[in-house]
Amino acid sequence: MAVHVLSQGLLHGWLGIGGNATLPLLTATRHAWAGLAAQVPPSGNVTGVCMGTGIMATAAAYDARGTAFADSGPGGVGVVLKAAASYAALERSLQPSGPG
Repeated sequence: MAVHVLSQGLLHGWLGIGGNATLPLLTATRHAWAGLAAQVPPSGNVTGVCMGTGIMATAAAYDARGTAFADSGPGGVGVVLKAAASYAALERSLQPSGPG
């Protein structure tokens, strides 16, 4: 979700005050994307996304949630796709426009 939120905030001008002030946020977004992308092996199976979270009684219960591809359900894969789409839109917006 961090990649998606940072990408959208930068893309729409909701974060930063323009110019060099957005550079740290852009750098953080790129680092977050690199970390997320590292969780997707060549097979395409997203790893490290926890299953849905209900209200748990202890911190240990939260830590014990499964992160296997089958455990994450459609939400785990969906959030990665959402992040990828937002990040791609941000990077496209930063490319110089070609002749048009």
